[in-house]
Amino acid sequence: MNLLGLIAEAEYDTGDVAAAVVRALEDTGTRGKVYELGGPGTYTFRALMEFILRETDRRRLLLSVPFGLARVQSLFLQFLPSPLLTPDQVKCKLLASAHAAVNPDSTLAYSIFQQGAGLVNAYDAHQESQREE
Repeated sequence: MNLLGLIAEAEYDTGDVAAAVVRALEDTGTRGKVYELGGPGTYTFRALMEFILRETDRRRLLLSVPFGLARVQSLFLQFLPSPLLTPDQVKCKLLASAHAAVNPDSTLAYSIFQQGAGLVNAYDAHQESQREE
């Protein structure tokens, strides 16, 4: 698993997200349900970085870093005046691959306080990183 290829980032329209949240808050039938919101495209972190570099006319070397190495690096890099990487950023990227634990009827198996970040699906995380290479 690597930091650049692991996470698929969805594109969002903040107006659409806000409208969906308002509708969910107004409808009591949505209580306990999980909704996944995103735009028409899904991009890996690497694809987003390549897009940003291309659009800003910059050239940078992008390296895929295994999570174990990223975690060790972040322990040192967090102390720089402008940290390049922190342990929280590594943890956030890893947990972003988590899936909510749900019952067969699509309700949450645990409350958000019991579930934490959900179930980290190592297979999905690994497969996503392999598609990038």
